Amino acid sequence: MVVDKSWLNNPNRSSTEYNDGLNSFLELCKGVIDKRGNVFCPCNKCKNSLRFPLRKVKNHLFGWGFWSMYKVWNYHGENFVPQVVDVDDVASENNMGDALEDLMQVDTNIEEGNSDTQSSEAGDDFDDLLKELQSELYPGCTKFSSLDFLAKLMHIK
Repeated sequence: MVVDKSWLNNPNRSSTEYNDGLNSFLELCKGVIDKRGNVFCPCNKCKNSLRFPLRKVKNHLFGWGFWSMYKVWNYHGENFVPQVVDVDDVASENNMGDALEDLMQVDTNIEEGNSDTQSSEAGDDFDDLLKELQSELYPGCTKFSSLDFLAKLMHIK
């Protein structure tokens, strides 16, 4: 359900646009009235912390205006629709190989002047990461390497 909220930007609360928008909002609120006949008041003073009858909510919204931080009216019948992200797009945007190469360049710049054994160990660690980057997550998997999977898992965690 798409709700028109353009009236909220009108600073003139006595305008027809604001009044019509407010009446539409109150109609939406009728679906979420509690047992006592109250709804959360989204005015600048109450900020959805108190419940009142619709008539008092209307008076508050005329007097103090609508709370600007209340964007999705989930307390008043509007459903939140999360943005869906296509996993294929995310996987193609993340280039783990470039990130590893950048990391190795930074690492070698930092370790200049250190002994050859330390840089040899760092090189071996880097080679291990590259092998993980090139290995399949499971046989036949072409979308994710085992390193991609671990990075995404750690990000979720």
